[in-house]
Amino acid sequence: MVMMRPLGQRIAALREGAGWSQEKLAEEVELSVNFISQMERGQRAPSFPTLEKLAGVFKLEVKDFFDFNDPPDEGIEEMCKELREFCLYLRTRDIEEVRKIRKIARIVLEEPKKPRKGS
Repeated sequence: MVMMRPLGQRIAALREGAGWSQEKLAEEVELSVNFISQMERGQRAPSFPTLEKLAGVFKLEVKDFFDFNDPPDEGIEEMCKELREFCLYLRTRDIEEVRKIRKIARIVLEEPKKPRKGS
């Protein structure tokens, strides 16, 4: 029972970091909104299969929910905010432009960094 509150807080932080409502999380893991709410407040404990579903939607391992000394993916809120803003921008572009942007991003991010001259 002692672990239910920090576990619920971690799940709530991950949900909020993803920009999801309790309704959206409930839909993703096929649970009721009421159960999600109770779980986040530490009033109900998720079953192991529910933890597996949650880990899947948050792209974590089940064990990560119980590492209370380590904040969940520090900086994820900022990253999710940036991605939401970028998605809003992409909605104004046609699909071919979006594909080009994705291709450019992959090239830039996967390219090994070259040392600067004079460094």
